[in-house]
Amino acid sequence: MDGITEFLNRLRKYRNGKPSFRNVKNNLKQFVDLGLNEGIIMVLNENNMDNTKEIISHIKAIGIKFLAVENLRFMHKRNKKFYKEYCNSLFEYYITGLRNDISIGGQWSRLINVFSKDLNCRNYYCGANGGIFCVRSSGRITACHTISAPKFDSLNDFLNSKYFKDGIRRNYLINECRNCEIEGICMGNCRSENESLYKESGCAFHKEMFRNLLSNVIKLKDVNKNG
Repeated sequence: MDGITEFLNRLRKYRNGKPSFRNVKNNLKQFVDLGLNEGIIMVLNENNMDNTKEIISHIKAIGIKFLAVENLRFMHKRNKKFYKEYCNSLFEYYITGLRNDISIGGQWSRLINVFSKDLNCRNYYCGANGGIFCVRSSGRITACHTISAPKFDSLNDFLNSKYFKDGIRRNYLINECRNCEIEGICMGNCRSENESLYKESGCAFHKEMFRNLLSNVIKLKDVNKNG
């Protein structure tokens, strides 16, 4: 659900060209009424960056308790102004969600662990760097279905492979990551994105997102404490 009313109807159409927002909203409400409240996902983009309160209000009215706001990935590098405004919008979604009893997540939100009271900062940022594994339809094991990674016949072979072990310490193997200001936090970003043509954009985004959270650390702690 990447927006509401006009935007979603323009972006998410049926094959016959008819709008989908009303059906999406009604279906979500039915899921909530059945107790299947697992949450929804949206991708933050130029068309919904300024609709924070409106989108959160709609989600709250439906009864959704979790919203994953995912950042744009695999895009060409933008200017500094764009990343600053984009990260400000992500932070506003996070804060507005908390104030409305809606949990806001997304891969980027793992950076918030750095500012939690127990410093629960994972030693991997991307699941393919040691946090998850993917079982293909063939039964073979790999790190992630989005990257061209070696496949293994058993979980034991995968966990003991050089590929898996290099993944855990991958940021130490990337020359561009050495001496980076967020080297120990980002851990090399999304493996799929970093191995693509768009890794510079991913780096620019995560650096700006960390600066944003650092500048808002007091506000972040206050909202987490008081709601």
